[in-house]
Amino acid sequence: MSVFKEPTFWFALISSVCAGYTVLNNLYNRSKSLLISLNWFSYMDGQITASFNVYNPSSENRTLRNINFLFEGKRYQVTDYPDILSRRKYADGGNVTAFSDGMPININPKSSQSVVVTFKHLPSRIIAAKDLDFAFLIDKKSKIQNISVTEKIIDTEQLVRRLNRRFR
Repeated sequence: MSVFKEPTFWFALISSVCAGYTVLNNLYNRSKSLLISLNWFSYMDGQITASFNVYNPSSENRTLRNINFLFEGKRYQVTDYPDILSRRKYADGGNVTAFSDGMPININPKSSQSVVVTFKHLPSRIIAAKDLDFAFLIDKKSKIQNISVTEKIIDTEQLVRRLNRRFR
């Protein structure tokens, strides 16, 4: 009697193939890196306020540890603490404040997050740039990304409208 005619052989073969597929699929899903896109940015008084969409397609948590803005051979580091972006006062005497996100930022698996960060002490020539270079430190890996600017916000009113959802 041949081993190929035994049902236990076929069950073992099918289960081995399924286990191999599961292992390869898990390794592939874990190895996916963050996808980052620039929503908008604002340059005022030597400070850039930038909004990024960060998507984690991986099946594990990812941590965005640092962001550097690269311009003319210099690195400008993101403020790693929540920075005050705007304040609003109401007629009844109450006031609310919009803050930027501080570093590090944890991104859950298979989810996205909108991140607003600030860079300070920058030259004014940045406004003319068509592409912006950012270096992202994700977990322990560095990723340099050239992002084309699709929307620039220079007007203070536009910036405040974008920050309305961040008021606390």
